[in-house]
Formats: sequence, C-alpha cells, structure tokens
Amino acid sequence: MSVSIALRPGVSFAWLAAVAAVYVASPGHRAVMMGGLPLGAPGTALIAALVVLGIAFRRIRLPRQAFIACAGLMVLLLVARVVVGSLSTPGGWRASYFSNEDWAGPPQWSSDFRTLDATRIDRQIAFSDDTFPAHYLNDYTFNYGDRREVTEPMSVEWRAYARLDAPRAIRAALRARGTATMTVDGRSALTTSAATEPRSVETAMTLASGTHEFVVRYRKPADTDGLIVVQTIVADDAAGAPAALTLTPWPADRRGSDRLIPIARVLDAAALLLVAAASVSAVRQLWRSGASAGAQWLTLALGAWFGAQGWWQAIPFAGRVRSLTAGDDWWGFEACARDILHHGPLMTLGRPIGQAEPYFYHPFYSYFLAAVHGVTGESLFGPVFVQFLILAAVAAILWRFTADLFGRLPAFAGVAALVIVFELDFTRYYTVTLLTENLYVLTVALTIPPLVRWIRSGERADLIRFGCWGGISTMTRPPMLLYLFPALALIALVDMQRSRRVGAAIASVAVAAAAWAAAVAPTALRNIVVAHRFVLVSEVARSSIVKYNLPPSVDPAAYDERAGGTFTAALGVLARVGRDHPRALLGLEATKIGFSLGMVHWAGGYRPHPELIAVTGLYLAMCVVSARMRSRLLWPVHLFVLVHLASMLLTMPWNYGYRLILPPFVYTTMVSTAAFTAWVTVWRPRVGGGSPLAARA
Repeated sequence: MSVSIALRPGVSFAWLAAVAAVYVASPGHRAVMMGGLPLGAPGTALIAALVVLGIAFRRIRLPRQAFIACAGLMVLLLVARVVVGSLSTPGGWRASYFSNEDWAGPPQWSSDFRTLDATRIDRQIAFSDDTFPAHYLNDYTFNYGDRREVTEPMSVEWRAYARLDAPRAIRAALRARGTATMTVDGRSALTTSAATEPRSVETAMTLASGTHEFVVRYRKPADTDGLIVVQTIVADDAAGAPAALTLTPWPADRRGSDRLIPIARVLDAAALLLVAAASVSAVRQLWRSGASAGAQWLTLALGAWFGAQGWWQAIPFAGRVRSLTAGDDWWGFEACARDILHHGPLMTLGRPIGQAEPYFYHPFYSYFLAAVHGVTGESLFGPVFVQFLILAAVAAILWRFTADLFGRLPAFAGVAALVIVFELDFTRYYTVTLLTENLYVLTVALTIPPLVRWIRSGERADLIRFGCWGGISTMTRPPMLLYLFPALALIALVDMQRSRRVGAAIASVAVAAAAWAAAVAPTALRNIVVAHRFVLVSEVARSSIVKYNLPPSVDPAAYDERAGGTFTAALGVLARVGRDHPRALLGLEATKIGFSLGMVHWAGGYRPHPELIAVTGLYLAMCVVSARMRSRLLWPVHLFVLVHLASMLLTMPWNYGYRLILPPFVYTTMVSTAAFTAWVTVWRPRVGGGSPLAARA
C-alpha cells in the first residue's frame, strides 16, 4: 500500500532541505553559533530538524520558480558565509593538554582540532571538575578506573596573543586549585598554588601598543578536582568601560574578524528565515491534503518528540567530559571510535599492523560513533542525541512496514504501543549510554522489511537490500549471523513454491548470501590485515558460552578446562553438563527464556516490567487467533524472534540489565498491536485501506 499526498508539479521540498543542510555544515565564522563542522549542539539540532523536514515534506512540491529563488538565495548566502568564515580568526587560547603533571611528551589529541599543533582552542579559560575538555581520558590507553578527570594528573599550557593599537591598562586575575602561573611577554605576572581550597590572585599592568604574548600554565595533581579561571580585562577601553581583552591563538590582527560577526549572524538568520518560510508553505499544503498526509504528520511528530527528548537528555553532555568506566562496553566502543578518528579505519589500538588483535567489540557501532563524533563534535552529546533520533526513525520505518501489512489504522496503534515501550524500556536506561542495541534496532528494522517485500513481489533488488542490511546488522551484533541460515532456507522454500524451479531458488539464495557476505567482508579483511588471522566479525572467548550456561549449583572447575577454544568444543561441554545435570541446566535455560520474553524479574535485582510481559502475551495470542499473523509474509519476523531467543540461550541475557532482550520487542510490539487492532475491527475489513493480508483475515 502506498501512502502519499497528491503530487503537484514542482521540486521536492527535500532538495531545499538538503541545500540548507549543506549551508549549516559549511565553514562559517568561528565565533557564531553555526560555525561548520564539527557542528556542536546547536548545529547538530539544526541538521536533525532539516533531515526530519526533508523526509516529512519529500512529497511536497514547491513551485519551480519559488524553489529556484529560495535555493539561489541560499547558495549566495552560502558563498558569503564561506568567504566570511575564511576571513575570520578563531578567538581564544591555543591549548596543549598533557596526561601528566610535567607538560611532558606530545600534547593529547582532539578530534575537533585534528590539524592543530596543540590539543584544541579554548575560547576562554574557565574550567572546573568535568568541564575541562579532556576527552582524551576515554582513549584506549586509559583502560582503568573511573572518574579519571579527578584521579588522573593533568597539566595544560594555554598560549594567546593580544594586539593593542595604543598603550592600555590591563587587569589580570587568576583563580585555581592546583598550581597556575601567567606570564606576559615572557615575564611572570601571576602565580598561585593551592592543594584543596581554590586561591585567587590578580595584578594590574600597562602594556604598550603592539602584539603581546600571554601564557598560562596549570598543573592538576592526581586525585584533585581541577579548577582554573583566568580573566584579562582592559581597564581603560576606548569605549570608556572595562572590557575583556581580545585574544587570538596566533599573533594576528583580529579586528576585522570581530567586525564580521554581525554579518555572519545576519547571513545565518536570512538562511533560517528562507527555510522557515518554505516550511510554512509545506505545512499549509500538508494541511490541505487531509487524511492522506497521515504518514507525514507522523514523521513530524516522531521527529519532534524524540528530538526534543534527545536534546533534553544529551545537552548535559555538551561542554563536559564523562570519563566512561574502563572495561565496560560503553568505554570500549568510545575508545575504539576515538582510535578510528585518530589513526584510521584499521583500529589497531596502538599496535603495529600484523600484531594487532581481531575485533573484540562489535565493530560497526564503533565506526558509527566515530562518524557521529566527526560530524557533531567530541562530547557525548552527539551520540546520545542521534540515538534518540534513531528511535524516531525505527518507529517511522516500522509504521510503513506495518501499514503495508495491516493497514494504516492498525499501524498507528502499533506505533503508539511502540513509543510507550521505547519510553518505558529504552530511553530511561539505554538510549542515554553507548551500547550496540541503540544502533542494532535500526539496522534490524532495515533488514527484515526488504525480505518481506521480496516474499510478496519477488523483486531481486529487495533480496540485495536484505543481504546488505543483514550483513551490517551482523557487524553491529554478530549473533545476527544466526539469522542468515534459516532466512536462506525460507528464501529457497518461497522461491520453490513460487517458480517451481530449483535453479531459480538457488539463484535467489546465492544473491542474498552474496550480498550478506559482501557487507561483512570488510571486517574479515581487516582482521586478516591487522592480526594475520581469519575472524569473520569479532572474537570473544568461546569459554564464555560454557560460563554463561553453567548452573549455579554446578562446580565450574570440572568443566572449564574442557571448554577449549572453539565453538564446537564449547557446545560439547554444554552437552556433557546436560547429561550430568539435566534438571539444573533446564532450570537455567527456562529462566533465560522467561527473562528474554519479558519476565525480567526472574533474574535477581530486576523489577517486573508488565509492559514487556503484555507484549509477549499479546504476540503469542495473536499468532494463535489471527490468520494475518500466521501469514507467510510475517514468517521473517517470527524467524527473527526465534533466532534471537536461541541466541539468548548462548549468553547471559541479563548482562548490563535487560538491554540484550529488547530488539525483538520492537517487532513484536508493532505487529501484535497492529494485528490485534485489525482483528477487533474485522467487521470493517477495509479499515485504513486494503492490505495484502486483508483476504486472509
């Protein structure tokens, strides 16, 4: 079923949104809100809004002349913005951060300032506790401890220049916990040292006309909450009132750059007004389209809801450093992402080529984090904000998927239920941290619908899409590989029933398998190059399979030494455990199954989650009573649920909470709620428009 508004001659609004996104991402004046890449929090939110508008209004056609006028003006504004940006000089201090107390070795690296011969440029020196931009504390070299912004020693050197047209009286103030000094033109101006309570010092000086160098050095001992605030005030400013001294990281004249700030702001405001005017026109068209624009309104609502939530949850990370707990998954993913940005895609973690390890953490999520950091900035704001937007994308994708199967009204009911599950079980615990499930729910939402479409229409392109997204899902969470083999068997069965030709079935299986293998191939190739070993995706200890399946009453010493290093050996040990302790093993596996189906309180320390139990109960009930749920078109969904359940038996599903069990609930919530809505309205078989399953209700 295709849901769209009536098309009119003209150009899609999405093209104007794309031009505006290019404008926001282009280099601009460094002192204004939209300064180009990395986007920072405001720029990231603007780009996200443009993407949502572009998707929601992609069916809206702007009159060609209006589009040419708006896009032409936008391009002119973009050119002016780039010119202004090229003439601007970043203000502030050139900062070199060191992970020791002695300014020893090369300065730490920052992904926001990759070409700088220092760590970064700080607009001002006013830092305390976790506001020091010491993002390097999440590098792979800091694989120990927690709250490293306190426990680790640090030294920083800030260097800046001021150009004066005439002699000026300058007042300098310094407040610090630790040891701090300020020199002006090589001469000592201020010094302070305090072990626990902050100490403040200040001085007055008169500087001649010309360029002057300011250097601030700060030492924070280990196990100390850092604090430093520096002020440089022109006491007799030409305007008649005290004003902050204008500083630049290099000995250059910034007067012209400062005068360009109002121009840069006017350019940005004009660009945003153009987009706003076009958006108002698009909303009017959408309003006149009536009920046929339901999908577009849903996209806007989902984008606004999860975008606002994402901003609220992510903005505390902007301008702050959170040193993640070393050894935990979220630290590992972040450390790998930083290594990708620093040293390239091979992710060697400091080891020479050929002596590095195969992937340990699920690799694709680390590359996703690296891309998000590269675009949005070094703080954790970007990943957390984008992960909320992923929830909106998943809901929108599955709305279209479910609407094609059950109709629009059941699909809306499914989205409502899915948003409730997102709010109760995703956003409060897992969307706000760095875990593969936050991306996996999207890749899986993109994997299964193409297979369903292929079962319905037989288009080979859908098989290729299924294989590609399945491979990407495997790189995101390797247990997804277990889905490939039953899915290939399903493809062969469907093609045999459809064409009655063995050759056609083999060809379809080969296409899907080849696309899947091509998507996974880069991980295997990387492992061969950096480790000189063939590991398909990532390598974990096979003994963990035995550890996670030993009942608490069984002595592990009797089985650990037999686990070996292969998957087959681990399964053999489990078979022996089953022979020796059948009741204990069956009890453990039953607990895992119940936990994976939503009875999370079966594991110690977890509260009941009735919403998950309700989804499982509704899903099972609808599989029994609804012919639509048993339709061949939904076999790929049921297969994914079963395969994921089987994968939970090989691990410990309550590791890091209950996040491992959540991906199938995205599908079971949507399809069971939609099936129930269609079932109770069966007396109106055409409600919400016809569907491929209507005849089987």
